Amino acid sequence: MTIIGITGNSGSGKTTFSNILAKKMNAIIIDADKVAKQSSRKGETYYNEIVKIFGEEILENDEINRKRLAKIIYNNKEQRNKLNKLTNQYVVEQIKEQMKKIQNKNIIMDVPLLFESRLNEMCNITVSLIADEKTKIERMIARDRIDENLAKKRLEIQQPNKYYIEKSNYVIVNNKSDLEDEAEEFIKTVEMLNEKIVITKNEDIKYMQIKELLKHEKIKHCFTLRPMNFGDNLTYQQNKEIIQNNYKKICKELNISEKNVVRPYQTHTNTIKDVTNEKGIYLKEFENVDGLITDKQGKVLSLTFADCTPIYIFNKKKNIIALVHSGWAGTTKKIIKTAIDKLVKKYNSKIEDLICAIGPTIRQCHFEVEEDVRNIFYNEFKYMRNIDKIIKIGEKQGKYYIDTVEINKNLMKEIGILEENIIDCEVCSLCNSEIIHSYRKNGKKAGRNTAILCLK
Repeated sequence: MTIIGITGNSGSGKTTFSNILAKKMNAIIIDADKVAKQSSRKGETYYNEIVKIFGEEILENDEINRKRLAKIIYNNKEQRNKLNKLTNQYVVEQIKEQMKKIQNKNIIMDVPLLFESRLNEMCNITVSLIADEKTKIERMIARDRIDENLAKKRLEIQQPNKYYIEKSNYVIVNNKSDLEDEAEEFIKTVEMLNEKIVITKNEDIKYMQIKELLKHEKIKHCFTLRPMNFGDNLTYQQNKEIIQNNYKKICKELNISEKNVVRPYQTHTNTIKDVTNEKGIYLKEFENVDGLITDKQGKVLSLTFADCTPIYIFNKKKNIIALVHSGWAGTTKKIIKTAIDKLVKKYNSKIEDLICAIGPTIRQCHFEVEEDVRNIFYNEFKYMRNIDKIIKIGEKQGKYYIDTVEINKNLMKEIGILEENIIDCEVCSLCNSEIIHSYRKNGKKAGRNTAILCLK
């Protein structure tokens, strides 16, 4: 049984999406607005408490006139808080009681105040629908037959889009999207969602962000997902126009400038380059480079991946960033140590100020190697206490499974990175190859995801 909580502002399309998704997943819908209406009928405790607080002027034919009540709470924060408290006390309890009675069925909760009511804590996955203000206002006017001023007042007391992005597992930007298609896209993604990431879908743009990094307003970051493709060293010239257009799209989405993108020739080295005034893709001076560092605002660091490990580094005190491409060869060359060493020695970073976040990569479950590669890893990392867990013997003779993520975590700890500052998104690129480009899955036909990191 999967419990999915769906939320968003008025006019975002959350109820439409809930209904579509329920059909596709054969799920039961619990609609918080409907529960509230039922609970606020004459004779119900919730009804009595509302009338006691707001007076009989909100009644029409002994029933609560929701428009009259709305007019009061939109203009008075104290009164609004009183209603929200009542709602949490009575409506939320009703929802919880309904959920207890449902067994072995998927549940979709359509709840405007999903996070505020803490009903999100009962969900396996949370989905938010967001839209621009103009679109939401137009939808509210058409749906509720209200004027523009009232629609704006409603939105003024609701949460901004940023609130939903930071709290959700999945975000749909619903300005003009086909919600049927969005439901299909979401269903493909369900298995890979977890509490450490948020995936945003905006028409043909789809990308992942790490929630811990979203807490830091000085940086912008993402990891793009299929169908967007950023090509490798060989395919860039063949698909230059498509790739450049994809950079325009993702940079516009993140509100950064595609003109400031810096992307090197990656060749599985442990070379880290400083970015100062450079910009462009495949600069001559950035050949054989697999890591970038900058303290310059607006510089857009970009590396590409198709199973290798992206590592985002941020000095939260000095506002310095680094982006690292750690393939299996780069891992054995300890590229993460090279990057951190440079941040400390050249940029005077304190180790305790560095946050290191690991993006989607091939995990031990699928990183199968033969004895020659196994020996390279063993000889380099046999000193690690958990080497027997890092290198596991496969079921087939001469096959081994290696945990490069654990190796990188160990290397970070060896150099002094605090354990609480090491964030792992826990997403396997091959397990999710329908969503993430994977070389192990598709070989030479595989596309490339890009990791982006930028100082605002």
